[in-house]
Amino acid sequence: MAKLTKNQKIANAKVDANKQYKLYEACELVKEVSYAKFDASVDIAVKRTNANDALTVSVRSEVAEDATNFLTVPASLTFEAGSDTAVLTVTVNDAANMAEGKKYNASIQLDSEQASAYGVNVHTFTFMIPEKWVDFLDEDGKVVYGTYIDDFLCPLMEYPAGYASPARIQKHETDVNRYRVLDPFGRDFFVYMFGDVPGYFQLTPGAYIEFNVADPNNVTVVNNPVNLGASINFSDIGLSPLYLYIESDENGQVPGAVTFQDGVFSFAANKVYIVYEYEGELNILTPTNASGLMSYILPGVVFTDYSLAA
Repeated sequence: MAKLTKNQKIANAKVDANKQYKLYEACELVKEVSYAKFDASVDIAVKRTNANDALTVSVRSEVAEDATNFLTVPASLTFEAGSDTAVLTVTVNDAANMAEGKKYNASIQLDSEQASAYGVNVHTFTFMIPEKWVDFLDEDGKVVYGTYIDDFLCPLMEYPAGYASPARIQKHETDVNRYRVLDPFGRDFFVYMFGDVPGYFQLTPGAYIEFNVADPNNVTVVNNPVNLGASINFSDIGLSPLYLYIESDENGQVPGAVTFQDGVFSFAANKVYIVYEYEGELNILTPTNASGLMSYILPGVVFTDYSLAA
């Protein structure tokens, strides 16, 4: 497989919840994700550029059908005279019955005639109760790291495949079949492996790889292809995000591409790839897992360091 088209975009944008965007003339709402564990209200700060007079602006909203029982958006927003900021308060109702990890959306738009002569945008806000993930801990309550066996970056940088580095692996608090690796190609990885982050890489913290091991012979990698939180700067095409891609067909991931046995997630050679995005397509970086050594190992599991093998 030399090239594949990316059919879906990964859009988990990082948002500064404290940032206030201009409104009234600029008409931009701050986008944010709210995490509510109980009945609550979420305040959305709105700014305007002309603060002379008091102003009430109508708010048009469309709440997704599955969120109508949970989200209430006010019909208007009022600026006091002399104030350039107003607060739109969205009420979260009955949050105890919201499903963990499920996104509930509400689209919000200010009245265009009242807010701006230049038109206004529709902004979608996502409300979600985060799922509960926990670290592996030792008897003293300290985080215990798992292990990543590399068969991608090392060969790419002309190092032998099979080097091991610490990996922060978490388990789901209530679902025994779910695990995730945090920041798989984050700063800690590069510093441990190479002493620093190479200048041609750009990192975005917060990425993770999630595994579901309900079928250990056919482990599901959630949201395949997975954004790895690292981009590589090619001299000819510029900065390109990296993804973990599991070979797939019309039925989903190909059988045996990822397996889980005795605490080890194993990736099959020629079925798992690190790919880069360019002009909407994903392209394979070579070599990628050519030796089939690429794997993640749960904390506490004994493994063989293949980099020391003859």
